[in-house]
Amino acid sequence: MRIFFDITIFTAIGLAVLFVYLEFWDDIRLAVFNEEATYSLFVDTVPLDVTVADDPATRTKGLSGVSRLEPNQGKLFVFDDESKHGIWMKDMLIPLDIIWIDNELKIVYIEKQATPDSFPTVFAPTEPARFVIEVNAFFVDSHNLEIGDTVFIPPEILPADIIKDLQE
Repeated sequence: MRIFFDITIFTAIGLAVLFVYLEFWDDIRLAVFNEEATYSLFVDTVPLDVTVADDPATRTKGLSGVSRLEPNQGKLFVFDDESKHGIWMKDMLIPLDIIWIDNELKIVYIEKQATPDSFPTVFAPTEPARFVIEVNAFFVDSHNLEIGDTVFIPPEILPADIIKDLQE
C-alpha cells in the first residue's frame, strides 16, 4: 500500500512539474537563460522565425549588437498603432532588409540593405505601418518579396484590435 501511495505522489509531482514547464517555458527561458521566445510566421510564402519587440525597451534595442542572423531569422516589431515608424541602425553589426507591414498584414514599404554605417539616418515608410520586420540584407531580393505581399503573423502575437478586425 505504501508503494502505491509513493508512486501516486511521485506521479502527481512529476505531472505538476511538467505542466509548469510546458505552460511557462517561454517565461522561464527568458528569465533564466535570457533567451527570447521565437515565433514562426510567413512573409508571402517564405517561412521566418522571429523574436518579438513589442514594448519601448525591446523596440529600441531591436537587433543592436547581434553579429549574425540565420538565413530565415529576424525580429518582428509590434507597435501600438499604425504610423510611419522609423528604424535606425544604431549599434548594428550587420546589414539588414527592413519590411514595414500595415494593419491588413500587407507589406507597405521595404528598405533594402540598410548598413550599420548609415546611422544616424532613420528609415521610415511612405505609408503608415503597424509592424516592422528586420531580416538579413538581400532577404527581400532572394525571395522576390514586394509591396502588397501578405504577411501571416501568428494570432498569439497579434494585437487584439488586429485580431478583431480580421475576424469581421
